[in-house]
Amino acid sequence: MTQAERVVLAQLAAFNAKDMDAFAGCFSHDIEMRTFPDNGLVVAGQKELRARYSTLFLYPGGLRVESVHRFCMGDVVCDHQRIHGLHAEPTELMCFFHIDDGRIVKVLYAHGPGF
Repeated sequence: MTQAERVVLAQLAAFNAKDMDAFAGCFSHDIEMRTFPDNGLVVAGQKELRARYSTLFLYPGGLRVESVHRFCMGDVVCDHQRIHGLHAEPTELMCFFHIDDGRIVKVLYAHGPGF
């Protein structure tokens, strides 16, 4: 398992455990999250990351994410994820994580309907 894959795995485990400190620790201080294909900025920096995800961590209904398929190429990890508990049916998500110096520095994601 590569270092990049370990970081992505750690952030997924921390998300599912609702452990904000462990989750945020997987990301760089200047993390940037954007949507695909419009390149819309969703999160810029740790403060926004914590604000956005602390709300999700309080979401009722057993919110959890599973990795359906993952592949890695150097410092980039691509995850096909399935989000459970957000809606009645799981939501599909495709995430590209760019890892630098052991932290996620950029996430680009595309999502299916209902996200």
